[in-house]
Amino acid sequence: MESGWAGAHALTICQRAGVSRGALHHHFPDGRYGLAALLVEQLLEQQLAGMPQCDSPLATMKATLRQLAEHPDDPAQLILMELWMASRSDTRLQETVLPVIHAGSQRMMASVTEHPAPDSQSGLDTLLSRLVLQGASMQLFSRSYDRRLLQQALYRFLELLDADPGPH
Repeated sequence: MESGWAGAHALTICQRAGVSRGALHHHFPDGRYGLAALLVEQLLEQQLAGMPQCDSPLATMKATLRQLAEHPDDPAQLILMELWMASRSDTRLQETVLPVIHAGSQRMMASVTEHPAPDSQSGLDTLLSRLVLQGASMQLFSRSYDRRLLQQALYRFLELLDADPGPH
């Protein structure tokens, strides 16, 4: 994925993996799209395995932000974000990868949705978590990306969240 999704042609994948195109299509009839879906599934499994169980969307967001702050250049995170962003303009990728990403997101939030908040705060926290995580992740692809600055911003945001007494 060094060249992004656009550069991940079947021939390049096969050469890097040391397999023929026939072998790729035998195991993945959809070619690179099927391979991408499996890759996303496995990367999400790894990330979910490392996540603590949380009791609210806000706690889930904090745990995820801490993980991103501690490991901003995590290849798994970069690959997931690359495929998520590429799926915005590639209909076939949307059809194969987005359902896997959404299923992983739902699994991550499963413990939270089993005990929903009595008001709309849970929905707001869930949206907040998506906005912050997507924004921070997209910063990884910015031309002005600065690892240290992103880490400082994430830790500062976590401090602000911890200091917020909640709704007034």
